[in-house]
Amino acid sequence: MSAPPKAAAPEKKKAKKVAAKDTKTARKFTIDCREPVNDEIFDIKHFEAFLLKKIKIDGKTGGLGKDVSITREDTAVHVYSKINLQKRYLKYLTKKYLKFHSLRDYIRVISNGKSSYNLKFYHDSAAK
Repeated sequence: MSAPPKAAAPEKKKAKKVAAKDTKTARKFTIDCREPVNDEIFDIKHFEAFLLKKIKIDGKTGGLGKDVSITREDTAVHVYSKINLQKRYLKYLTKKYLKFHSLRDYIRVISNGKSSYNLKFYHDSAAK
């Protein structure tokens, strides 16, 4: 005779952890273009239009909808996002804009805090 089958231990249910990325929080990013705008080599209106046209939401460009909004001040552009928009993506688009207008060799994009970038000129020590 064979031994009776062993009863399986009851499975414990694991509590599901909610990831922090699932929560939707509004984020504000700032791109400060003070130096190039004051020297009149950077058009802030055109840069704002470029961002409106090029930011991708769900794999599609041009349709920001209610999730992302862009506002412009005299020397800065503010991007408000209710979805997960990466700060690094804004840096990529800013560099793309600078390259398109042949300014990439003269202007660099520097992080100025947790949610902002600053456009500054390269300082050439050989020119001094």
